[in-house]
Amino acid sequence: NQQLQSDIDQAMALESELKEATQKANTANVIKSQFLANMSHELRTPINGVIGMNQLLLDTHLSNEQREYATLSSQSANVLLDTINQILDLATIEEGRLITKSETLDTTSFFSGLIQMFSSQIADKHLELVLTLDPALPSKIQVDPVRLRQVLSNLIANAIKFTFNG
Repeated sequence: NQQLQSDIDQAMALESELKEATQKANTANVIKSQFLANMSHELRTPINGVIGMNQLLLDTHLSNEQREYATLSSQSANVLLDTINQILDLATIEEGRLITKSETLDTTSFFSGLIQMFSSQIADKHLELVLTLDPALPSKIQVDPVRLRQVLSNLIANAIKFTFNG
């Protein structure tokens, strides 16, 4: 009888600890999601300013070299905005509200622009990145460009990071 009571008391204590730990984890998760959402919104404003100023700059008369730099800067800012949006998406996913977009995308322009964004990192490491598109690839595809850019940017960044020559 005493052993049974002791086992019941232990089980009740463990259950109470589990409930408390679960409550703390849920509270921490809510706080994290709120923090991510707030930070994402705070970061969007200045990055949108950078993108806007870059667009104004690109609308002026620039040398080819200046235009290339401004274009790369604009593309990098868009990738940064996409990253910020990913963080915001994380909070949205946790709330069960993620919505994807489907847009018609010019494959050649998209992939060329993606590779250009990494040109300085590639050059800094004395690497070569060659873009070869399969002729069977359609010139236009229906895709969520933000998600596609996220995935491919991560793959390219990791390839550059972990390639030491070639």
